[in-house]
Amino acid sequence: MNIDEKWLKIKGKWHYWFVVLDKETGLPLISSLMASKSKWSLRWIAEKLKQLKKIPRILITDGMLGYDCLLDIDQRIKHILCHFHHQQGVTPYLKEHLEKEEIPTRKKR
Repeated sequence: MNIDEKWLKIKGKWHYWFVVLDKETGLPLISSLMASKSKWSLRWIAEKLKQLKKIPRILITDGMLGYDCLLDIDQRIKHILCHFHHQQGVTPYLKEHLEKEEIPTRKKR
C-alpha cells in the first residue's frame, strides 16, 4: 500500500489531496481532499482503511511524521520510505555527517 499527498492551492488556501493506492491493483482505495495534513487527517484515513478491512503489511510513504498514526491500525505494519524520498535525503545526510572534502570521494564508490 502506498500513500502520498499532493498540495493544491484553491482560492488562495492550501489543501492536501491524499491518495492511498492498493499495491496489487495500483488503484486508489481512498482519495480525499483535506484542508490540512495534520495527524487528524491521517487518523481519518486510518479509520477508512479499518472500515474497508484493508490493513497494509507494508506502508510506503514520503516520511511525513503524521503517517506514524497509521501504524496504530496494526503493530505488524512495516513503514518504509519511498525510494525517491529516501534518495532526496542522501545529500543532506552526507553534508551533515561528513567533512566537505570527503563527500566527492564517497560519491564515487
